[in-house]
Amino acid sequence: MPASTADAPHIPDRMPTESEEQAAEESEARLQASGEEAEAAAHIEEMARKGAEQKGEGRIE
Repeated sequence: MPASTADAPHIPDRMPTESEEQAAEESEARLQASGEEAEAAAHIEEMARKGAEQKGEGRIE
């Protein structure tokens, strides 16, 4: 059994519809064609680092 819900595998309640699947594929193709994929990954990494270093009010220690 997983240690927490964060470790549990994701199980969708339904499969995507054809239009949802097509929209996801088109979105991925646009992101790759734009060359912004690396920029987006760098931004996500920066936000994760900032969140880990958060101090002050609202932070649970």
